[in-house]
Parts: sequence; structure tokens; C-alpha cells
Amino acid sequence: MRRGGTEIECSVLEDANADIRASQLGEIVPSGKHGFYSYDAKYIDGDGAALHVPANLPSALTDRIRELAIQTFRVLCCEGLARIDFFVSGEQVFVNEANTLPGFTNISMYPKLWEASGLPQSELMNVLIRHALTRHQATTTLALRRD
Repeated sequence: MRRGGTEIECSVLEDANADIRASQLGEIVPSGKHGFYSYDAKYIDGDGAALHVPANLPSALTDRIRELAIQTFRVLCCEGLARIDFFVSGEQVFVNEANTLPGFTNISMYPKLWEASGLPQSELMNVLIRHALTRHQATTTLALRRD
């Protein structure tokens, strides 16, 4: 484990039936030239960090973090998608941030985690589109009932 702990990311996805699931965990390993997961390492340098999937954690801790990602998603009333990031030090787990609009670039972690979890990006997009259409239909129906 690196000094200061490990950065772990988990992609969370809600489908059209409001079922919420968590991806495998990814461990962020910054390249030596950055030293930590800096802005440049995250957004500019395609080789700024490696994503190790699955994360090198004991299975019980992995399960706990995945459940915590889902709980965080629910508590924050997220919808559709989010990436929940954690700091892990030993058995201690800290929620770092909830990214409610994670990227979909060639270096974005959200789709990479789903791909590693067995959900290719094309299928991921289908789940998100179905969720959006279902949500739109429910919102439209609710609005019509109020009129």
C-alpha cells in the first residue's frame, strides 16, 4: 500500500427498473512522474495513472466498499450513474467524492470499470438511455396528472 492510502473507484449504475449495482473496484496507481493523482495525471496525460481492476484488496473489504458505494449513491439521491471514489488505509474506508457526471473519454475510469465488470460500453449506453427514457416517461406522466 502506498503512503497515505490507496485511491479506489467504483462505478454505480441504476437501470430502468431502479435496480442499482456497483462495478468491480478499480485501484488508481499514479505513474512515477506525477507522484500522486494530480489534475495532469487524471485529465491530460494518458499515461498519468494506471487503473488496476480488480483492486488489490481482500474480498471482504471489496464487498464492503461496493455496498458503501451503493449506499452513498442512494443517500445522495443520485440517479442513473455516478462514480464513487474512496480512500482506503488498512481497513479504514473514507468516501472521497461522488462524481455524478463521470467522463466517457478514452481515459475515463467509469466506462473502464464497467468494461472490466463485463458490461461493454455499448451495453452501458443502452442501460443509461433506457433509464433516461423511463425517467422522462415517469416525469411526463406525473406532470400530466398535475394538470
